[in-house]
Amino acid sequence: MRDLRQEELTALLEERDLDAALVSCPANIRYLSGFVGTESYLYLSKERGVILTDSRYTLQAKEEAKGFEVQTIGGGRGYGSLLAELILRDRVR
Repeated sequence: MRDLRQEELTALLEERDLDAALVSCPANIRYLSGFVGTESYLYLSKERGVILTDSRYTLQAKEEAKGFEVQTIGGGRGYGSLLAELILRDRVR
């Protein structure tokens, strides 16, 4: 189930004709998702909301950011490659 704040941001994407947004400020990530860890990004598209973080915060992100996918960097996959996968999957322009 998507959070109301996530719904509002998705509506803002629609209103401004944007395919996705990337949030890097920890305070904004906390407000939008409930996740209070550091070392993370929040990717939000019309299709999905994803918390990208490292393995220290994976369990915490899953518990705090209900309704969001959680993807963990590591094993040769950094933030850039995870974002590239999401952007390609969602066909972000």
